[in-house]
Amino acid sequence: ENETQTRDFGSNVDIDGKNVIVGAFRDDFGVGSAYIFTLQNNGTWIQTAKLTPSDGEDDDQFGRHVVIKRDTVFVGSKNDDDNGSMSGSV
Repeated sequence: ENETQTRDFGSNVDIDGKNVIVGAFRDDFGVGSAYIFTLQNNGTWIQTAKLTPSDGEDDDQFGRHVVIKRDTVFVGSKNDDDNGSMSGSV
């Protein structure tokens, strides 16, 4: 198992135009993260952002589900427990 598999990088992906968001819900002991990449005019993709939760805890699974629409992103945190055990959040 390599590091990409361990983080589950790419287990959920969404594309809108020249932007793509990639979830990595097991990154950082399951806290999770999401990466945004933008297609450049020369045809290459560059990482433009790495999103992490401000209050992340082990196994929150931030990045389990991701959506990008124009300049707005939605990132699901399946096991976030701010509103009760594993209540989840976006």
